[in-house]
Amino acid sequence: MSPLLSARGLTMQFRGLLAVDGVDVDVATGSVHGIIGPNGAGKTTLFNLVSGLLQPTSGTLTLEGRDVTASPPYARTRLGLARTFQNIRVFSDMTALENVLTGMHTRLETPGWKALLPGSGAGERAAKAQAMELLEFVGLTDRANVRSGSLAYGEQRRLEIARALASRPRLLLLDEPAAGMNPAETRELAVLLRRLGERDISLLLVEHDMRFVMDLCDRITVLNFGRKIAEGDPLSIRNDPQVIEAYLGKKVAERLSRMLDA
Repeated sequence: MSPLLSARGLTMQFRGLLAVDGVDVDVATGSVHGIIGPNGAGKTTLFNLVSGLLQPTSGTLTLEGRDVTASPPYARTRLGLARTFQNIRVFSDMTALENVLTGMHTRLETPGWKALLPGSGAGERAAKAQAMELLEFVGLTDRANVRSGSLAYGEQRRLEIARALASRPRLLLLDEPAAGMNPAETRELAVLLRRLGERDISLLLVEHDMRFVMDLCDRITVLNFGRKIAEGDPLSIRNDPQVIEAYLGKKVAERLSRMLDA
């Protein structure tokens, strides 16, 4: 089976800085795929290339077999790609329900914003029903009419995911979804993300919380200085010498290896 997303030789150079250097990544349909690496490894740049916020210096990117290398973000959204950001970006003066409705603009049968305006009849009712179903899915039904800026941090993160789901993605990109969360919120998020498989949604995520990544992901790609240094299942990545060295430094990694061999 062809991968849902495939990057080949993806490269991004900013003047003299090679932020992403010839990276190959395949994201399988139905999988949870993690991108990890130390600070400055190129993770967010790679994410921005996949989502279309940046155009690569070289390389190709395909989504369900279609070349999207030069496609703008809105075109990728129409093809089934959505993303969230490390810094939560909800519309704080709008209600939770209104936030989710804004994510539907690429999928509405009624042209433009007409389906979201009062008095638009069947289109408005259908859109609101879909938005309420998504709020129920992320556990925010009782917060539908609450101004999103008043929601707790973890609730805002779940709202952002609901809004991304409103575009009916096949692939959801999550940029450090657990950042800033307490342990309880992180556990709740992991349960929610696992349930996305029920909706036939694949995940590609960048995350620093290693426990979260190892428990959630089927496959992990490791970057360091813009290059892919390892890829595999969580167990193989956890024990990979290059990965340990990238995170701990060569001397510490060698010391740890000697301790384990003793």
